[in-house]
Amino acid sequence: MSKTIEQLIESLDTIPFLFVGSGLSRRYYNLPDWIGLLKVMADKLKQDSFAYRSYED
Repeated sequence: MSKTIEQLIESLDTIPFLFVGSGLSRRYYNLPDWIGLLKVMADKLKQDSFAYRSYED
């Protein structure tokens, strides 16, 4: 039972995602890297300058 990639994608209920390295988004959109993104999200969750350190481990 061998399916082609096209057949597999057509059978999905959602659109597939393409994950690329953070270098593209950092270079062209000035977005943070993974660590920077985690720091932003930790700050939004706790509003504490040390929140990231509690999630870091």
